[in-house]
Amino acid sequence: MRTTGRGLMLLVLAVVLVASACAPESPRILGVSLPGDTRDPFGPYIISTAIRGVTRADRVEAHWSRDGATALRTVEGARASDDGELFLIGLPGQRAGSTVQFLVAVIRDGEVIAQDPPGGDAGPERLYSFRVLAREGACRADSDCTPGAEICADGACREFAGVCDGPGDTCPDGTACAVDRTPRICLVTARSCLTDAGCPTVEACDLLREICTPRTGCVAVGDCPEGEGCREDLGLCFAVRE
Repeated sequence: MRTTGRGLMLLVLAVVLVASACAPESPRILGVSLPGDTRDPFGPYIISTAIRGVTRADRVEAHWSRDGATALRTVEGARASDDGELFLIGLPGQRAGSTVQFLVAVIRDGEVIAQDPPGGDAGPERLYSFRVLAREGACRADSDCTPGAEICADGACREFAGVCDGPGDTCPDGTACAVDRTPRICLVTARSCLTDAGCPTVEACDLLREICTPRTGCVAVGDCPEGEGCREDLGLCFAVRE
């Protein structure tokens, strides 16, 4: 059979169109929902992501690191919704004080074909992130606490309720005007104590200041100060003698 130049061009075009029709579309990540700062050291921290165009052969993964590490670990096994466009991925629990960074990726034939954020593999500063705050509000600085709702006072994240001018100001019940701060704010005060028995279970008595302060959060015994053990059921450190 003899084929003219025009016929050959049409044949090539037909082959291209057929191949295009058979090739799966490139997936598009429509959005990622961040877990947000948490006081839970156990996890999992659930990421939800909407992705269009994922095939049965594709894998949806989270690539994550902790505290700015450049090597990313992988979490597979994303759960898909019935329509196949919403995926849930659980990141493992991390110790208090950690910053977790991550990106979401779609893998096809061993290659990343879509990811969010797009430049996330360029460095930790380009990844999504959230913090694991101190268990039960223990802190060393305001940055350890929930932004805009708590500040660090007497070693604990304490809620505040507006500003005040001095001790005589009227603050909401359960708060007092903290005159040693600038600006002065209505702050939940520490409970006074003489022994641990005078504090809630999640706190211990600071005998020098005679106030209740948060116990150290933990996942394992190595997270606790010397002389204390980890109550893994509570995620808190207790003196061994207790």
